[in-house]
Parts: sequence; C-alpha cells; structure tokens
Amino acid sequence: MIPLRGGGGLQPAAVLVFASLAALGRAEVQGEGRTPRPAVDPYTQGDPQAAKSAGYVSFGPFLWGDDHTSERVQAVLGGEPLIWVETAHFRLGSSLDEYDFPSDRIERKKLEGELARLKERLSGLKGKVKKLDPWLRLHLYALRLEDLYSDFLREFALEESEFPGPAGARPMGRGPYLGMADKFTVLLLEKKSALARYTSTYCEKAWEASFRYYFTKSDGLFCGLSYDALEGELQNDLVFHYALVFLVTQNLYGGFRGYDSEGPVWWQEGLARWFARKVDPRCLLYTAGKDETLRDELEADWEPKVRARVGHAYFPSVEEMLAWKDPEEWEFSRHMMAWSRVDFVLRRDRAKARALLMDLREPIPWSPERPREELLAERSRNALQSALGKDLAAFDREWAAWVFENYAKR
Repeated sequence: MIPLRGGGGLQPAAVLVFASLAALGRAEVQGEGRTPRPAVDPYTQGDPQAAKSAGYVSFGPFLWGDDHTSERVQAVLGGEPLIWVETAHFRLGSSLDEYDFPSDRIERKKLEGELARLKERLSGLKGKVKKLDPWLRLHLYALRLEDLYSDFLREFALEESEFPGPAGARPMGRGPYLGMADKFTVLLLEKKSALARYTSTYCEKAWEASFRYYFTKSDGLFCGLSYDALEGELQNDLVFHYALVFLVTQNLYGGFRGYDSEGPVWWQEGLARWFARKVDPRCLLYTAGKDETLRDELEADWEPKVRARVGHAYFPSVEEMLAWKDPEEWEFSRHMMAWSRVDFVLRRDRAKARALLMDLREPIPWSPERPREELLAERSRNALQSALGKDLAAFDREWAAWVFENYAKR
C-alpha cells in the first residue's frame, strides 16, 4: 500500500485547528452521543429493484480495500455511525450528520437541482426537502461522484467501452475503472478523529483532514475527507463537495490507464482545481505560502487576474511550471496559473486534451540506469510537445493569446 503524493490533501483558505494525535486514544468512543442511522435506506426500503433503479449495486457489506471490508472499517471506527452504498464506479461510506437546507442562494439552487434529479430515481423521496438527513446526503454524494466520473470521460473524449483496452501499443490499463481493476473508494466522515483512525490503521499514517491512497493488492484508489476539518463559514456542504471533487479528480487522473505514478504536479493540481471550480468558483481551498495573506471570496474571479498578468507578461512558462513540486508550498498565483493552463487545454480541443491525457499517463518502464523522477519529467515534457503539436514556448504563446481573447478584463 503506497500513500499518494500530497496525501495531506487540500486545506481551506482559513486556519484549521487540528486535534492533537494524542486524542486518537479516545477514538473508540468517538461515535458516542451521535444519532444512529436507520439500518435500512428509507428511500429504497431495501428493495433490490428500487436500488437498481437508483443506480446502486449494493448497500454493503462489500470489500473495501486491501484485506478489509466495509464491516471491518465499521468495527475499527467504533461508534462512528457509517452507512454505505456501491455505485457503478464507486464504493462510498459516510458518517455525515444531518444538514440544514442552506440560506445561500447559489448553494440552495444547486441542491434543488440535485434533489429534483434524485426524485426521479428514488421513489421514497417526495415533497419539499427541509433538511438533508444522513441517508439523503449519502444519495447526494453518490450522485455527485457518478456525475464527476461521467464529466471526466466527456471532457477527455473517453468512452466506457475503452476500458480495459485491447492488447497493443497503447493499452488502457488493467481494469474497467479508467484502467484500474477495482472501483474508487470514498470515505466521508464527520469527525477528524475518525479519518485519523482509519488512515492510521490501513494507510500507514494518521491524517485528519483529507487523504488519498493506493491499495496495491486490490488495485484501487481511496480518498477520505473529514467534514469538521472545515471551520466557520467554510463548514458547509458546498465547500465539502468542492473538496471532494478536487481529491477524487486527482484519483481519476492518477488511475487513468492504471496507477504507476503521477504528475506533472502543476497539471494534476490544475486539473483538480478545474473540475472543482465547476461546483462553485467562489470556493478557495488551498494552503497559503509562507508569509502570504490568505485570500477570500472576493478574489475567486480568476479570469481577469490571469488576463492582467498576461497583459503585463508576468507569468511562469510551462518549462518553469514543470519544476513545481509540493502545492502546499505554492503562492496563491500558482494555483491560478495551473488552473488556467488546464482551462486552455480543455476548452479548446477535446481531441488534443485526450491525446495529452494519454501521453501524460503513458506507463513508464522501470530502468536501472535512470532515476524514476528523471523519467517522469521526460514523459511530461514529451507529452506536452507531442500531444499539443508544438514546443513549450509555442504553447506559452498560444495560451497567452487565448487568455487575452477569452478572459474578461474585469
């Protein structure tokens, strides 16, 4: 089992107060005082046909990761009130609590649209929804995950039938889930202590906020998030959805054609940001650089900011960006630059976007003579030049011209 790069995950643009790891000793009673969930989903009533109509394979128990099942996860997390569902491409566990219907107009409209779609699938969902109970939240996140999977396929001109690919020069991986043998697993937990308990047990190290991980035996990618890692105004379903899309996109990218490596860092971060901003571009989740002031919602309109930098020829080249490493050390502008380069690729030509994705995820053969990092860097540079049909300097020029033509001044 290998933890993925950036396992610490995404942190909000606000100070997070993390509980001491010494508190892990209390994890066995972490679920005390929390309302137990109904054993049977109230919206399908345990009816197999109703579950199938909703797009579900199972409500568990099922195999979760290397050598552990959803039942074992429940036992390890003690009193954490978990409920489960398996969809076409995901296995999802949740201990999220009830959520009041939001007053924010944008979040409210988004939820109303999602609930209208769920009503078409769930015969037990009727009338006006005033609160999102734990089971309804599970249904919402199952819908959102499958939406993201479909969106990923669409943006890169991919077809479900391509996986696993036929034997040949460009195999599409080892299994049917974008090339992975196992489905993607997602654990949404109310408490930071619960995520720390799970990751310390099954992922070699305790993480409290968010985490991504590769299970080598099952050949599956996991991500987990804790809701109470968000604080203040950031603690809402919309921001949590944004964070989930950010992390799962990284796993979809990392698993494409089979997991063997990731990168380049700027592309992977920009890609995750690009899909996450579809949820709501007002969300700013990132780790501020040293001595940098954290940005707020007023600075979430990135197009004019990027355009202004292009107008002053004040931006990094792709050559420079290939050297970028840990995103937790980035200054704010790097997140915008990475997002905009991805925006340029995905909004112009899906065929070229697909070609770039294929080349960036070309498996790297093991070499005793050359360090893997050197091979990864070479693959990234060659992929950009080959798939986009230009040298890196030309790519910079075309991106800059496109930004000036397509981004508003203010």
